[in-house]
Amino acid sequence: MDYPKLRSIDLFPTEASGERVLCLRDPEQLSEKALFMPQNKSTMLLLTLMDGKHSIRDIQAEYMRRFGELIFTAKIEEMVEKLDECLLLESGQYAEHRARLEEAFRQQALRQAAHAGSAYESDAERLKSQLAGYFESPEGPGHDGSKKQDKILAGVIAPHIDFQRGGPCYAWAYDEVARLRREVDVFIVLGIAHAAAQEYFVLTRKGFETPLGVAETDTAIVDALVSGYGCGDLFADEFVHRKEHSIEFQVVMLQYVLGKQRRFTILPVLCGSFEELIASGRSPMDEDKVREFVNLLRKVIRELGRKVCVIAGVDLSHIGQQFGDAGQLDMNDMQRAKTYDTALLERVAAQDAEGFYREVQMDGNRRRICGLPAIYVLLQVLEARSGETLKYMQGCNAAAGSMVSFASVGLYK
Repeated sequence: MDYPKLRSIDLFPTEASGERVLCLRDPEQLSEKALFMPQNKSTMLLLTLMDGKHSIRDIQAEYMRRFGELIFTAKIEEMVEKLDECLLLESGQYAEHRARLEEAFRQQALRQAAHAGSAYESDAERLKSQLAGYFESPEGPGHDGSKKQDKILAGVIAPHIDFQRGGPCYAWAYDEVARLRREVDVFIVLGIAHAAAQEYFVLTRKGFETPLGVAETDTAIVDALVSGYGCGDLFADEFVHRKEHSIEFQVVMLQYVLGKQRRFTILPVLCGSFEELIASGRSPMDEDKVREFVNLLRKVIRELGRKVCVIAGVDLSHIGQQFGDAGQLDMNDMQRAKTYDTALLERVAAQDAEGFYREVQMDGNRRRICGLPAIYVLLQVLEARSGETLKYMQGCNAAAGSMVSFASVGLYK
Protein backbone atom coordinates (compact mmCIF):
# COMPACT_ATOMS: atom_id res chain seq x y z
CA MET A 1 0.00 0.00 0.00
CA ASP A 2 1.87 3.07 -1.26
CA TYR A 3 -0.33 5.77 0.31
CA PRO A 4 -1.82 4.31 3.52
CA LYS A 5 -4.94 6.03 4.83
CA LEU A 6 -6.16 5.53 8.38
CA ARG A 7 -9.91 5.18 8.81
CA SER A 8 -11.86 7.16 11.42
CA ILE A 9 -11.01 4.98 14.42
CA ASP A 10 -11.08 4.94 18.20
CA LEU A 11 -7.64 5.77 19.60
CA PHE A 12 -6.98 6.17 23.31
CA PRO A 13 -4.28 5.56 25.95
CA THR A 14 -4.53 2.54 28.22
CA GLU A 15 -2.38 -0.04 29.97
CA ALA A 16 -1.31 -3.47 28.73
CA SER A 17 1.09 -5.72 30.67
CA GLY A 18 1.89 -2.79 32.94
CA GLU A 19 2.92 -0.53 30.02
CA ARG A 20 1.24 2.66 28.82
CA VAL A 21 0.11 2.02 25.26
CA LEU A 22 -2.27 3.35 22.64
CA CYS A 23 -5.29 1.24 21.80
CA LEU A 24 -6.55 1.45 18.23
CA ARG A 25 -9.89 -0.15 17.41
CA ASP A 26 -12.70 0.01 14.89
CA PRO A 27 -15.77 1.92 16.19
CA GLU A 28 -17.95 0.06 13.67
CA GLN A 29 -16.69 -3.27 15.03
CA LEU A 30 -16.17 -4.67 11.54
CA SER A 31 -13.13 -6.24 13.14
CA GLU A 32 -13.08 -7.59 16.67
CA LYS A 33 -9.32 -7.04 16.83
CA ALA A 34 -7.73 -4.17 18.74
CA LEU A 35 -4.16 -3.04 18.04
CA PHE A 36 -1.86 -1.85 20.83
CA MET A 37 1.09 0.40 19.98
CA PRO A 38 3.71 2.27 22.03
CA GLN A 39 2.40 5.56 23.41
CA ASN A 40 5.00 8.03 22.16
CA LYS A 41 5.49 10.90 19.74
CA SER A 42 6.92 8.74 16.96
CA THR A 43 3.83 6.51 16.91
CA MET A 44 1.54 9.52 16.79
CA LEU A 45 3.53 11.08 13.95
CA LEU A 46 3.39 7.90 11.88
CA LEU A 47 -0.34 7.56 12.40
CA THR A 48 -0.94 11.22 11.59
CA LEU A 49 0.97 10.90 8.32
CA MET A 50 -1.17 7.93 7.22
CA ASP A 51 -3.74 10.24 5.65
CA GLY A 52 -3.72 8.94 2.08
CA LYS A 53 -1.62 11.90 0.95
CA HIS A 54 1.81 10.67 2.08
CA SER A 55 3.62 7.74 0.53
CA ILE A 56 5.78 5.36 2.57
CA ARG A 57 8.79 7.34 1.32
CA ASP A 58 7.15 10.64 2.33
CA ILE A 59 6.49 9.27 5.81
CA GLN A 60 10.09 8.10 6.10
CA ALA A 61 11.40 11.52 5.03
CA GLU A 62 9.13 13.43 7.43
CA TYR A 63 10.17 11.14 10.29
CA MET A 64 13.84 11.89 9.54
CA ARG A 65 13.13 15.63 9.38
CA ARG A 66 11.19 15.62 12.65
CA PHE A 67 13.36 13.32 14.78
CA GLY A 68 16.73 13.41 13.04
CA GLU A 69 16.98 9.65 12.73
CA LEU A 70 16.22 7.08 10.07
CA ILE A 71 13.25 4.77 10.22
CA PHE A 72 13.48 1.85 7.81
CA THR A 73 10.71 1.49 5.25
CA ALA A 74 10.28 -2.13 6.37
CA LYS A 75 9.23 -0.91 9.83
CA ILE A 76 6.64 1.47 8.38
CA GLU A 77 5.37 -1.27 6.07
CA GLU A 78 5.09 -3.66 9.03
CA MET A 79 3.00 -1.09 10.87
CA VAL A 80 0.79 -0.61 7.80
CA GLU A 81 0.32 -4.37 7.50
CA LYS A 82 -0.78 -4.68 11.15
CA LEU A 83 -3.21 -1.79 10.76
CA ASP A 84 -4.69 -3.38 7.64
CA GLU A 85 -5.04 -6.77 9.35
CA CYS A 86 -7.25 -5.04 11.93
CA LEU A 87 -9.23 -3.29 9.15
CA LEU A 88 -8.11 0.13 10.38
CA LEU A 89 -7.04 1.39 6.95
CA GLU A 90 -9.03 2.43 3.90
CA SER A 91 -7.99 -0.50 1.72
CA GLY A 92 -9.22 -3.18 -0.64
CA GLN A 93 -9.24 -5.69 2.20
CA TYR A 94 -11.41 -3.40 4.33
CA ALA A 95 -13.80 -2.64 1.43
CA GLU A 96 -14.26 -6.34 0.58
CA HIS A 97 -14.81 -7.32 4.20
CA ARG A 98 -17.36 -4.54 4.72
CA ALA A 99 -19.22 -5.45 1.52
CA ARG A 100 -19.58 -9.06 2.69
CA LEU A 101 -20.90 -7.99 6.09
CA GLU A 102 -23.34 -5.48 4.57
CA GLU A 103 -24.78 -8.11 2.26
CA ALA A 104 -25.13 -10.61 5.11
CA PHE A 105 -26.91 -7.98 7.23
CA ARG A 106 -29.29 -7.13 4.38
CA GLN A 107 -30.28 -10.80 4.16
CA GLN A 108 -31.06 -11.12 7.88
CA ALA A 109 -34.73 -10.95 8.86
CA LEU A 110 -33.79 -9.80 12.36
CA ARG A 111 -31.19 -7.51 13.84
CA GLN A 112 -29.40 -10.08 15.95
CA ALA A 113 -28.10 -9.38 19.45
CA ALA A 114 -24.60 -8.00 18.92
CA HIS A 115 -23.50 -7.74 22.55
CA ALA A 116 -25.03 -10.79 24.25
CA GLY A 117 -22.28 -12.75 25.94
CA SER A 118 -19.96 -9.74 26.16
CA ALA A 119 -21.82 -6.68 27.48
CA TYR A 120 -24.51 -8.79 29.15
CA GLU A 121 -25.44 -12.41 29.82
CA SER A 122 -26.43 -14.50 26.79
CA ASP A 123 -28.59 -16.91 28.80
CA ALA A 124 -32.09 -15.54 29.43
CA GLU A 125 -32.36 -16.57 33.08
CA ARG A 126 -28.88 -15.37 33.96
CA LEU A 127 -29.63 -12.12 32.13
CA LYS A 128 -32.80 -11.59 34.18
CA SER A 129 -30.79 -12.17 37.35
CA GLN A 130 -28.13 -9.71 36.17
CA LEU A 131 -30.70 -7.00 35.46
CA ALA A 132 -32.60 -7.63 38.70
CA GLY A 133 -29.37 -6.91 40.54
CA TYR A 134 -29.28 -3.38 39.15
CA PHE A 135 -32.73 -2.60 40.57
CA GLU A 136 -31.81 -4.08 43.94
CA SER A 137 -28.38 -2.39 44.07
CA PRO A 138 -27.83 0.30 46.75
CA GLU A 139 -27.61 2.74 43.81
CA GLY A 140 -30.81 1.41 42.24
CA PRO A 141 -34.49 2.23 42.81
CA GLY A 142 -35.61 -1.11 44.22
CA HIS A 143 -38.09 -3.15 42.24
CA ASP A 144 -41.47 -2.60 43.85
CA GLY A 145 -44.13 -2.69 41.16
CA SER A 146 -46.75 -1.51 43.65
CA LYS A 147 -45.28 1.98 43.91
CA LYS A 148 -47.82 4.60 42.99
CA GLN A 149 -47.11 6.66 39.89
CA ASP A 150 -49.04 9.91 40.09
CA LYS A 151 -47.85 11.30 36.76
CA ILE A 152 -48.34 9.90 33.28
CA LEU A 153 -45.00 8.95 31.77
CA ALA A 154 -44.37 10.38 28.30
CA GLY A 155 -40.73 9.40 27.91
CA VAL A 156 -37.45 8.65 29.59
CA ILE A 157 -33.79 9.36 29.12
CA ALA A 158 -31.61 6.36 30.01
CA PRO A 159 -27.87 5.68 29.64
CA HIS A 160 -26.28 3.71 26.85
CA ILE A 161 -23.01 3.06 28.69
CA ASP A 162 -22.23 -0.60 29.45
CA PHE A 163 -24.44 -2.25 32.07
CA GLN A 164 -21.45 -2.95 34.32
CA ARG A 165 -20.94 0.77 34.93
CA GLY A 166 -24.44 2.10 34.36
CA GLY A 167 -26.79 -0.72 35.38
CA PRO A 168 -28.32 0.95 38.47
CA CYS A 169 -28.87 4.16 36.51
CA TYR A 170 -30.72 2.24 33.77
CA ALA A 171 -32.89 0.74 36.52
CA TRP A 172 -34.18 4.17 37.59
CA ALA A 173 -35.48 4.92 34.09
CA TYR A 174 -36.98 1.50 33.52
CA ASP A 175 -38.59 1.41 36.94
CA GLU A 176 -40.72 4.26 35.59
CA VAL A 177 -41.45 2.34 32.38
CA ALA A 178 -42.44 -0.76 34.38
CA ARG A 179 -45.10 1.27 36.21
CA LEU A 180 -46.77 2.80 33.16
CA ARG A 181 -50.47 3.10 33.96
CA ARG A 182 -51.59 3.17 30.33
CA GLU A 183 -50.98 0.81 27.49
CA VAL A 184 -48.29 1.90 25.07
CA ASP A 185 -48.50 0.77 21.44
CA VAL A 186 -44.93 1.59 20.53
CA PHE A 187 -41.72 2.69 22.18
CA ILE A 188 -39.78 5.12 20.03
CA VAL A 189 -36.16 4.34 20.87
CA LEU A 190 -33.70 7.06 19.89
CA GLY A 191 -30.09 5.91 19.90
CA ILE A 192 -26.78 7.42 18.88
CA ALA A 193 -24.86 6.24 15.81
CA HIS A 194 -21.35 5.92 17.19
CA ALA A 195 -20.07 4.88 13.78
CA ALA A 196 -20.08 7.53 11.07
CA ALA A 197 -23.43 7.99 9.32
CA GLN A 198 -24.15 9.97 6.15
CA GLU A 199 -27.63 11.00 7.23
CA TYR A 200 -29.01 12.53 10.43
CA PHE A 201 -31.42 9.63 11.00
CA VAL A 202 -31.14 5.91 10.35
CA LEU A 203 -34.10 3.51 10.26
CA THR A 204 -34.47 -0.25 9.95
CA ARG A 205 -37.46 -2.53 9.50
CA LYS A 206 -35.73 -5.39 11.29
CA GLY A 207 -36.98 -6.57 14.65
CA PHE A 208 -34.41 -6.67 17.48
CA GLU A 209 -33.51 -10.10 18.81
CA THR A 210 -32.06 -10.54 22.32
CA PRO A 211 -31.84 -13.49 24.73
CA LEU A 212 -35.25 -12.33 26.06
CA GLY A 213 -36.99 -12.66 22.70
CA VAL A 214 -37.75 -10.47 19.67
CA ALA A 215 -38.97 -6.88 19.85
CA GLU A 216 -40.83 -6.29 16.61
CA THR A 217 -40.34 -3.01 14.78
CA ASP A 218 -43.52 -1.08 13.93
CA THR A 219 -43.15 -1.25 10.17
CA ALA A 220 -46.29 0.84 9.60
CA ILE A 221 -44.59 3.83 11.23
CA VAL A 222 -41.35 3.09 9.35
CA ASP A 223 -43.22 2.96 6.03
CA ALA A 224 -45.09 6.19 6.80
CA LEU A 225 -41.84 7.97 7.64
CA VAL A 226 -40.10 6.71 4.52
CA SER A 227 -42.97 7.66 2.19
CA GLY A 228 -43.32 11.14 3.72
CA TYR A 229 -39.65 12.06 4.05
CA GLY A 230 -38.28 13.98 1.08
CA CYS A 231 -34.81 14.95 2.28
CA GLY A 232 -32.77 11.80 1.90
CA ASP A 233 -32.56 8.04 2.32
CA LEU A 234 -33.47 6.93 5.85
CA PHE A 235 -31.96 3.50 5.09
CA ALA A 236 -28.67 4.78 3.65
CA ASP A 237 -26.82 3.89 6.85
CA GLU A 238 -28.91 0.89 7.97
CA PHE A 239 -25.76 -1.22 8.34
CA VAL A 240 -24.77 0.98 11.31
CA HIS A 241 -27.57 -0.71 13.28
CA ARG A 242 -25.70 -4.03 13.06
CA LYS A 243 -23.34 -3.45 16.00
CA GLU A 244 -24.69 -0.25 17.58
CA HIS A 245 -25.40 -0.79 21.27
CA SER A 246 -27.36 2.34 22.20
CA ILE A 247 -30.70 0.87 21.04
CA GLU A 248 -29.92 -2.77 21.81
CA PHE A 249 -29.41 -2.04 25.52
CA GLN A 250 -32.78 -0.22 25.70
CA VAL A 251 -34.55 -3.16 24.06
CA VAL A 252 -33.06 -5.56 26.61
CA MET A 253 -34.32 -3.36 29.46
CA LEU A 254 -37.79 -3.00 27.90
CA GLN A 255 -38.13 -6.75 27.50
CA TYR A 256 -37.05 -7.30 31.08
CA VAL A 257 -39.40 -4.84 32.79
CA LEU A 258 -42.44 -5.46 30.58
CA GLY A 259 -42.08 -9.23 30.28
CA LYS A 260 -43.89 -11.40 27.79
CA GLN A 261 -47.35 -10.45 29.02
CA ARG A 262 -47.05 -6.84 27.79
CA ARG A 263 -46.95 -6.81 24.01
CA PHE A 264 -45.16 -3.84 22.49
CA THR A 265 -43.41 -2.75 19.32
CA ILE A 266 -40.48 -0.41 18.82
CA LEU A 267 -39.42 2.27 16.39
CA PRO A 268 -35.60 2.13 16.43
CA VAL A 269 -34.03 5.39 15.24
CA LEU A 270 -30.29 6.02 15.25
CA CYS A 271 -29.34 9.71 15.29
CA GLY A 272 -26.24 10.93 13.48
CA SER A 273 -23.92 13.71 14.55
CA PHE A 274 -24.97 17.37 14.97
CA GLU A 275 -21.33 18.54 15.11
CA GLU A 276 -21.49 20.39 11.78
CA LEU A 277 -24.56 22.28 12.96
CA ILE A 278 -22.80 23.20 16.20
CA ALA A 279 -19.76 24.48 14.28
CA SER A 280 -21.94 26.54 11.92
CA GLY A 281 -23.90 28.13 14.77
CA ARG A 282 -27.24 26.85 13.46
CA SER A 283 -30.12 25.25 15.31
CA PRO A 284 -30.96 21.71 14.18
CA MET A 285 -34.43 22.95 13.22
CA ASP A 286 -32.73 25.29 10.72
CA GLU A 287 -31.57 22.18 8.86
CA ASP A 288 -34.21 20.87 6.44
CA LYS A 289 -33.37 17.21 7.06
CA VAL A 290 -33.78 17.51 10.82
CA ARG A 291 -36.84 19.75 10.77
CA GLU A 292 -38.70 17.57 8.27
CA PHE A 293 -37.98 14.36 10.19
CA VAL A 294 -39.07 15.81 13.54
CA ASN A 295 -42.27 17.31 12.12
CA LEU A 296 -43.02 14.14 10.16
CA LEU A 297 -42.52 11.91 13.20
CA ARG A 298 -44.97 14.03 15.21
CA LYS A 299 -47.50 13.89 12.33
CA VAL A 300 -47.18 10.13 11.76
CA ILE A 301 -47.69 9.35 15.46
CA ARG A 302 -50.79 11.52 15.55
CA GLU A 303 -52.32 10.25 12.31
CA LEU A 304 -51.70 6.55 13.03
CA GLY A 305 -53.20 7.00 16.48
CA ARG A 306 -50.28 5.43 18.28
CA LYS A 307 -49.88 5.67 22.05
CA VAL A 308 -46.17 6.17 22.42
CA CYS A 309 -43.43 6.41 24.98
CA VAL A 310 -40.16 7.94 23.76
CA ILE A 311 -36.84 6.65 25.03
CA ALA A 312 -33.48 8.31 24.41
CA GLY A 313 -30.51 6.00 25.03
CA VAL A 314 -27.74 8.51 25.65
CA ASP A 315 -24.70 9.44 27.69
CA LEU A 316 -23.59 12.93 28.70
CA SER A 317 -20.04 14.28 29.24
CA HIS A 318 -16.98 12.43 27.92
CA ILE A 319 -13.76 13.85 29.39
CA GLY A 320 -10.18 12.70 29.87
CA GLN A 321 -7.27 11.41 27.80
CA GLN A 322 -9.32 8.70 26.09
CA PHE A 323 -11.31 11.48 24.45
CA GLY A 324 -8.37 13.73 23.58
CA ASP A 325 -8.07 15.92 26.70
CA ALA A 326 -4.57 16.74 27.94
CA GLY A 327 -3.42 16.13 31.49
CA GLN A 328 -4.61 13.82 34.23
CA LEU A 329 -8.28 13.63 35.13
CA ASP A 330 -8.95 14.76 38.71
CA MET A 331 -11.86 15.35 41.08
CA ASN A 332 -12.13 19.02 40.05
CA ASP A 333 -12.67 17.96 36.43
CA MET A 334 -15.40 15.58 37.50
CA GLN A 335 -17.12 18.18 39.66
CA ARG A 336 -17.04 20.71 36.81
CA ALA A 337 -18.57 18.08 34.52
CA LYS A 338 -21.32 17.43 37.08
CA THR A 339 -22.10 21.14 37.33
CA TYR A 340 -22.28 21.36 33.53
CA ASP A 341 -24.42 18.24 33.23
CA THR A 342 -26.79 19.51 35.92
CA ALA A 343 -27.41 22.68 33.93
CA LEU A 344 -28.17 20.60 30.84
CA LEU A 345 -30.55 18.34 32.73
CA GLU A 346 -32.40 21.38 34.05
CA ARG A 347 -33.05 22.41 30.43
CA VAL A 348 -34.26 18.89 29.69
CA ALA A 349 -36.62 18.87 32.68
CA ALA A 350 -38.01 22.20 31.49
CA GLN A 351 -38.67 20.72 28.01
CA ASP A 352 -36.42 23.41 26.53
CA ALA A 353 -34.98 21.79 23.41
CA GLU A 354 -33.36 24.94 22.03
CA GLY A 355 -32.01 25.99 25.42
CA PHE A 356 -30.48 22.54 25.87
CA TYR A 357 -28.90 22.73 22.43
CA ARG A 358 -27.53 26.24 23.00
CA GLU A 359 -25.90 25.17 26.28
CA VAL A 360 -23.95 22.53 24.35
CA GLN A 361 -23.29 24.79 21.38
CA MET A 362 -21.82 27.64 23.46
CA ASP A 363 -18.51 25.87 24.04
CA GLY A 364 -18.54 23.84 20.82
CA ASN A 365 -19.57 20.69 22.68
CA ARG A 366 -16.21 20.64 24.44
CA ARG A 367 -17.41 17.96 26.85
CA ARG A 368 -18.60 15.75 23.99
CA ILE A 369 -22.26 15.24 24.89
CA CYS A 370 -22.80 12.27 22.58
CA GLY A 371 -26.49 12.14 23.48
CA LEU A 372 -27.17 15.58 22.02
CA PRO A 373 -29.10 14.58 18.83
CA ALA A 374 -31.32 11.99 20.53
CA ILE A 375 -32.17 14.24 23.49
CA TYR A 376 -32.93 17.15 21.16
CA VAL A 377 -35.30 15.04 19.03
CA LEU A 378 -36.97 13.60 22.13
CA LEU A 379 -37.67 17.10 23.46
CA GLN A 380 -39.04 18.21 20.10
CA VAL A 381 -41.34 15.20 19.71
CA LEU A 382 -42.63 14.78 23.26
CA GLU A 383 -45.67 16.57 24.59
CA ALA A 384 -44.53 16.61 28.21
CA ARG A 385 -45.21 19.14 30.94
CA SER A 386 -42.56 18.31 33.48
CA GLY A 387 -39.37 16.37 33.97
CA GLU A 388 -37.29 15.01 36.80
CA THR A 389 -33.72 13.74 37.02
CA LEU A 390 -34.09 10.37 38.70
CA LYS A 391 -30.41 9.41 38.93
CA TYR A 392 -27.08 10.92 37.89
CA MET A 393 -23.83 8.93 37.80
CA GLN A 394 -20.26 9.16 36.56
CA GLY A 395 -18.35 6.13 35.30
CA CYS A 396 -14.54 6.27 35.38
CA ASN A 397 -12.01 4.27 33.40
CA ALA A 398 -8.79 4.59 35.40
CA ALA A 399 -6.60 2.87 32.79
CA ALA A 400 -7.74 5.26 30.06
CA GLY A 401 -7.80 8.31 32.38
CA SER A 402 -11.37 9.14 31.40
CA MET A 403 -14.89 9.67 32.71
CA VAL A 404 -18.34 9.32 31.13
CA SER A 405 -21.41 10.74 32.85
CA PHE A 406 -24.99 9.60 32.36
CA ALA A 407 -28.41 10.02 33.88
CA SER A 408 -31.95 8.72 34.00
CA VAL A 409 -34.69 11.31 33.52
CA GLY A 410 -38.47 10.92 33.61
CA LEU A 411 -40.63 13.18 31.44
CA TYR A 412 -44.33 13.39 32.29
CA LYS A 413 -47.61 14.61 30.80
